[in-house]
Amino acid sequence: MDPLGNQMLLVEQPKILIKDLKNENGWNKNLIEELVGRDQVGEVLAKLGKIKTGKDRLIWAESLDGHSSTKSAWEATRCQGQISQWHEWIWHPTLPKKISLNMWLAMK
Repeated sequence: MDPLGNQMLLVEQPKILIKDLKNENGWNKNLIEELVGRDQVGEVLAKLGKIKTGKDRLIWAESLDGHSSTKSAWEATRCQGQISQWHEWIWHPTLPKKISLNMWLAMK
């Protein structure tokens, strides 16, 4: 078996950025084909998707104080589960962390 380096396509531009693959008409298909090969260009273009024009816009709601924050983005995008009460007694401040960790692992 050959070393991995012999199996892979060598790229002449190893520090190319995604923005360098764009042109005024969308994606520079010739450059992408040069980088990944003819067999992979369709798959790469499908993953990249269409270039969207226009201004960036805020996609999450503001927090109660009227400002957007990382916390408000997290709250808007996370999947919330049921609130459980067991964490209060497993992670009680008076219990040694070693015991809390073992109890937590046993409950998983």
